[in-house]
Amino acid sequence: MGAVKTVLMVEGNLARDPRFWRSDGSRPAFLSFTILHTARVRDESGGWVDGRTTGVDVTFSGAGAERMHDRMESAPGVFVRGARVVALGDVADVPNAWIGSNGEAGASLRLLGYRIFPDQLVNQARRARRDMATEADARPSDVAGPGARTVAVEDPGGGDDFDPWADD
Repeated sequence: MGAVKTVLMVEGNLARDPRFWRSDGSRPAFLSFTILHTARVRDESGGWVDGRTTGVDVTFSGAGAERMHDRMESAPGVFVRGARVVALGDVADVPNAWIGSNGEAGASLRLLGYRIFPDQLVNQARRARRDMATEADARPSDVAGPGARTVAVEDPGGGDDFDPWADD
């Protein structure tokens, strides 16, 4: 019978854009990003509130890092800061550890990644809410009757290339 393999799944938002280092011949390629997961808990009144936020550093190395980087490059805007993602991998034997600028030690769980993919349902719902809010702000009325017409909207930024439909 073969060894049992435990795979950890982490879901949350990317804390920053992924970082990629190409192989330099002596070291393998390396892809790194941080996922922030905030637990949802019930308060005294039974409503949902944000609980503790946990950061998990996810890394890919070697050929796996190069493949994931190529996939991310082929889908611009998908794996960006704030995007909801799901990552699978093994827990590393050693966590990421550091000494902060204030002199205090810190550490975070590190996942040796197998796969990462966007949580399309959450990302689409967020995009739809953002688009609806943008449309409501741009329309003079929520109801378009038979006399509806197109209204020119002045650029509120005075020509600063403001694009209300761009994902942030």
